[in-house]
Amino acid sequence: MNQERPKRVELAHFLRTRRERILPGDVGLTKRSRRRTPGLLREEVAQLADVSVTWYTWLEQGRPVRVSETTLSNVAKALRLTVAETTHLFLLAERPVHVKRGEHVAVEVRRLLDGIGPNPAYITNNCWDVIAMNDAATLGLFAFPEDGPPIGRNFVYDILTNPQRRTQIVDWETYARRMVVSIRGGHARYRDDERFDEIINRCFEASEAFRAWWNEHAMNELRPGSLEINHPVWGLIAYTFASFRATEVSDLRLTIFTPASTDLEKRLRAAIKKKNGR
Repeated sequence: MNQERPKRVELAHFLRTRRERILPGDVGLTKRSRRRTPGLLREEVAQLADVSVTWYTWLEQGRPVRVSETTLSNVAKALRLTVAETTHLFLLAERPVHVKRGEHVAVEVRRLLDGIGPNPAYITNNCWDVIAMNDAATLGLFAFPEDGPPIGRNFVYDILTNPQRRTQIVDWETYARRMVVSIRGGHARYRDDERFDEIINRCFEASEAFRAWWNEHAMNELRPGSLEINHPVWGLIAYTFASFRATEVSDLRLTIFTPASTDLEKRLRAAIKKKNGR
């Protein structure tokens, strides 16, 4: 049975494979007529990344050297890594991952969203902007405008500042506090993101509750939960919900609300069919 290899060994192998696939001409270096190894030399990667040859050699040898995030970014650029490869590099080096905020929903994810049927579902990015939602969400839970200012489609801002939510959500305080915890956790993970700052500042301006809860610095694990709402058409209805990562690199999140009763499920199915003319 093979022993598990340390991450630094995997990191070394990963760097070598990425280096060997790049030709000097690809990165603006002069081609050499005789090269004993494929791809770039370690010296060339070190030059492109603005690091010492010794340090980069140790990194490729799997030695336990300290790696800064700035240096890793330079290495990623020198090796022309994709977003996914850069994420993998940071994970192997055990450094915080800089995940790109997602704004695009792939066709496959969109089909999944539409195929969930009577379960209201949303695709949100890392700061809880609603990127997409299905028919069940617009009919049986919360609809978000497709146009207008971006703040209008932010789930956290909507729950905290929309007066309709206070009357619709039975235990509004518990659910709203959950939203504050969720965006606080995201703000700590995704640094230097102006979108987070915008949302937090707008919430501070518009919500006294947000100001109070944010300053409490409460943090806990966001587990699946339940939600009761006073629906304008169907009265008191209930859901359970859970969130899942829809993509790894852009960190889009899929949140699904499951009807707590078969009666609500049937009514949602009928409403969806009527909306779509079937």
